[in-house]
Amino acid sequence: MFRDFKSGCYSLEGSQLAPQYLSKLIIVIAIAYTSATLQGKKIKDMGIQKYVTRPEKRYKGQRRHSSFYVGQHLYHWLQLHQMFPKNIEELMQISRYRLKDCIKRQRAILLALSTFWLACPPLRSFMRLRQHHTIRYESMIYERVKNCSIEEISREEGLGWEEVQLIFNHCAKELEKEEWEAPERISLDEFSNLKGHKDFITTVVDLDKKILLDVIKGHKQDELEILKSTARNSSGEGERSERRYVVRIYSSEQGIISQC
Repeated sequence: MFRDFKSGCYSLEGSQLAPQYLSKLIIVIAIAYTSATLQGKKIKDMGIQKYVTRPEKRYKGQRRHSSFYVGQHLYHWLQLHQMFPKNIEELMQISRYRLKDCIKRQRAILLALSTFWLACPPLRSFMRLRQHHTIRYESMIYERVKNCSIEEISREEGLGWEEVQLIFNHCAKELEKEEWEAPERISLDEFSNLKGHKDFITTVVDLDKKILLDVIKGHKQDELEILKSTARNSSGEGERSERRYVVRIYSSEQGIISQC
């Protein structure tokens, strides 16, 4: 690196140390970007925080739970200046053309880090890919929707109705039980996702063990017929499979509605 006295700035042209300097610079930017990204995701333990914090200013009309921005060059330069002040002061004296070239290299580093993010399971164990909510927060939304409606939860949490529905459907698939253990009494409760849209879900609960067995989309009789076949086919193996279970399906309002 040498200084051009005519322009009054530093340049990397003709320097034998240019490749080494650029490689060190790339490593420094990569470390700073990783630390800045992890610091930006200040997520509380119990999933109370509804969004990932962002360094930039929020404007009017912008959704507070929208995903954070990546590739904020100013934010990363500030992080670099805080971690390596001497190197950045020297770097800021380079001409604008060289500075733009460094920013282009930084974008390539961001792409490489995003690929590393996909290939590293520990980094994405707390959050699903391309989502800005933690898995713990989504499970909390799922548990609350079972006791309330999607419309109520979306209003309380400041989320969109479709977003809450997608979270609920995803968690329902992940937590779906493989087989039932032949319950003797089943309680069916229907909930309205959105008032006036005829969108219902039905929860299936084992009254004896007080556990949730399934969540069925809909509340009509033909949509609930799957319960009978599920109860018969899940009686177990060995001596237990020779028994015949009488499953009584209860409703919180009408009492016994069917037996199988």
